[in-house]
Amino acid sequence: MKIAVRLTGVQVDEDGHVAGKDAGATLVRRLLRLFPGSQVVGPQFRHCDGFDMVPIEMVNGNDTVLINMDVSDSVGMWRRLRATCDNPRIMNFVWFSTSQITTKVERRARPLLRAVSNLRQFRAHGNGGQGSR
Repeated sequence: MKIAVRLTGVQVDEDGHVAGKDAGATLVRRLLRLFPGSQVVGPQFRHCDGFDMVPIEMVNGNDTVLINMDVSDSVGMWRRLRATCDNPRIMNFVWFSTSQITTKVERRARPLLRAVSNLRQFRAHGNGGQGSR
């Protein structure tokens, strides 16, 4: 199983390293160290130092788990991967304090995204959405 990491706006310098000192960039670098050969989802294809940057359209959903650090867009990412595979695998990675979310819509959407993610994992492990009896 391969890993692809998605964080909107992640910067890669001319040497092919994830740039920036913010928490998001630091976590992307750590994930790349934990999972050598992973991909970073970005605007265009590029060979980097130890990883490839690929557009979401190039991520093979059949053999790749997308670690999505932009969980507000998980449904959109699932749909894009679903266009090319039957069972997209997305792990929502909430890496910031949810107290930063100030709008009612985003606050209410956050638990729904987690529930959808949990349901997909539940179905992927063979229960097919049927509750245990």
